[in-house]
Amino acid sequence: MKKFLKVIGYVFLTGVLAIALLVGALLISAARQRSKFIKETVAILSTAHSLADIRKLDAGYRPDFIYTRQFENGKWAAVRALDEDETEFGFTAAIIYTGEGVFWISRYPFCGYEGLSGGLNGIEAVTLDDFISKVCGKYRFSKFK
Repeated sequence: MKKFLKVIGYVFLTGVLAIALLVGALLISAARQRSKFIKETVAILSTAHSLADIRKLDAGYRPDFIYTRQFENGKWAAVRALDEDETEFGFTAAIIYTGEGVFWISRYPFCGYEGLSGGLNGIEAVTLDDFISKVCGKYRFSKFK
């Protein structure tokens, strides 16, 4: 009976270890995908000097799904987001790029482009500074370095 219980114990521990390794691998993969998305977004948006440049981005980057907003004084912001349903392992990320060269990042789970544009269109702001202040408060964006 002791041998049987030992075997059961080893099988159980092996199963627990296998599950832990699988979960760890999935978390690492999600972190890598999120990091890749952030690096890619920073790289493509930082080349834009106007909203027209955003619209001219390579179609593979889906400029039609980059939310843009211009303010009365000519300043602007562009936001690219990816939600967990669009990725293999599930993560969320949203990045704001201002025409002033500053990035802001959030893990807020916008539900696709409709959720992103609907949420950001609901923010009443006349200036870029006011917009950034309000999105930081509502959607937990923080400055990205």
